[in-house]
Amino acid sequence: MTITLTVLCTILSIFLPAQHRHEPLSPEFKRKLLEEKWITYTPSCVDPRRPYSEDEMFNVRREIARDFKLLRDCGFTGLVTYGAGSCLTEVPRLAREAGFTSVIGGVWAPWDAAELKAAHAVKSLVDGYCIGNEGMMRGEYNLEPIVTAIADLKRATGLPVTTAEPMHLYEQNPGLVQAGDWIFPTVHPYWAKIRNADEAVAWTVKQFDRLRELGPERTVIFKEVGYPTDGDPTANEELQKRYYDALPKTHCKFMYFEAFDVTWKTHDPCEPYWGLFKADRSPKAYIAALHGLKIDPKSVEPAAARLVVLSPAADSKARCTLTGDGGRLVIRGSCAGLRPDDTELLVFVNPNVPGTGWYLQGAPNGIAGINPDGSWLGSAQIGDSQYPPTAASPAISLSVLAVSKADAVKIRDQKKPGEFFASLPAAVQSVIIKDVKLDMD
Repeated sequence: MTITLTVLCTILSIFLPAQHRHEPLSPEFKRKLLEEKWITYTPSCVDPRRPYSEDEMFNVRREIARDFKLLRDCGFTGLVTYGAGSCLTEVPRLAREAGFTSVIGGVWAPWDAAELKAAHAVKSLVDGYCIGNEGMMRGEYNLEPIVTAIADLKRATGLPVTTAEPMHLYEQNPGLVQAGDWIFPTVHPYWAKIRNADEAVAWTVKQFDRLRELGPERTVIFKEVGYPTDGDPTANEELQKRYYDALPKTHCKFMYFEAFDVTWKTHDPCEPYWGLFKADRSPKAYIAALHGLKIDPKSVEPAAARLVVLSPAADSKARCTLTGDGGRLVIRGSCAGLRPDDTELLVFVNPNVPGTGWYLQGAPNGIAGINPDGSWLGSAQIGDSQYPPTAASPAISLSVLAVSKADAVKIRDQKKPGEFFASLPAAVQSVIIKDVKLDMD
C-alpha cells in the first residue's frame, strides 16, 4: 500500500500527541498574517549578538527608532524579529511606538532560558512568536525538542507559536507541517539556483501550493522570500526588483526578507546583502521605485546613518581615568556600509572650556581601525598634565568622523584640524555626542 505524503500529514494531524495539535488561529491573528505588509528585521547598524551597557543602549534605541521610521514611511505594518536577547529585547516596544500594528517576536535559541524569559516579558507587545529559525537545517536540534519548545511557549504566553525551516524539511518531515500554529517556512529561489525572475516567481508559487497540499487545514505564509543583491556575480538589485515586482501579483502569501543589509553576517558571501535597504539605510532599486525614494548617495546622510557611537552617550556620565597626561575616556561603537580597508575613523573632542574648540585625537588615542564585524574601540584624551580633568569639569562634546584614508591624511596635514572640522557642514560632521559629564576614577 502506498501512502502519499499529503495523506500521511493528514493522518498525523489526527493522531499526534496533544502537544503536536493546535487550535485554529483566531480570526484576528489570521487576518493579520494574511493582510498586513510584513518585513523581517535585524537592526541596520547594531550587532544583536553582543551585550550592550545601559549607556550604549541609549544610542542603540535611537538607531532602531530610525530604522522603524523609515520602514513605516514605506508602508510596512508588520514586523518579524529573530531573537529576544541583547538589544532585541527593546524591539517590540520600539516597533509599537513607531506604529507597527503587528509584531511576531523571534526566539533564536529555543534552549536558552534567558532568551525565553525575555521573550515572555514582551508578550503584551507581540501577536505571536517564531521560536527557532532554520535550527533543524543547521543540526542544532531535531523535531521533537522544537515541538516541545513551541508547546511550552504557547502555554506560558497564551499566544500562537510556530517555527521556521527551509521548504525541503517540510517535505521530509510530515510532523513539521503540524509543529506550529501556522506554517512559516523560509523559501528562497536563489538557493534553488534560479536566476530568472519569472522562473523564480513560478517556483515560489509552486512551493506555496505544495505546502497547502501538505497542510490543507493550516495557514501558510512564507517567513522569508527574496534575493541577495551582492556577494555573487549573479546577484543584483534588478533581479531582486523584478522578483518582488511580480510576486505580490500572485496568490502567494509572504513576508519580505529582509529590511536592511546586515554586514556582520559573513558565513556566506551573499548573506550580508538580502536587504531592501543597504546597511546605510539607502534604498535599493525595488523599494526606491515602489516609494519614489532617491538612490542618489548624496541624498543619504553621509556617515550618521552608517556609524554609531555606543559609548559614551549624550547627556550621560562617562568614566574618565586619570593618566600622566590628563584623562582618558574609552569610546566604543559600530558601523555598517563602510569599507574597513579604506576607511579611517577620526575622533574629535571639544572640552567646552572658554578659549578652546575641537581637537583631533592623535596616537595613542583615537580609533586604530574597524573590526571585520563593524565594531570599533578607541579612546580620547581629556585635558592635559597641566590641566587634568575633574568631576567639576564642563561636560564635553565628542565626534567620530568617518573618512577615506586619503582624506584622513589631508585632515591631519591641516595646521588646525579642529578648526577645519568645526567649519564642516553639520551633515558631514558625522555623529556628535554632546553633554558628556566626566565620572572620574
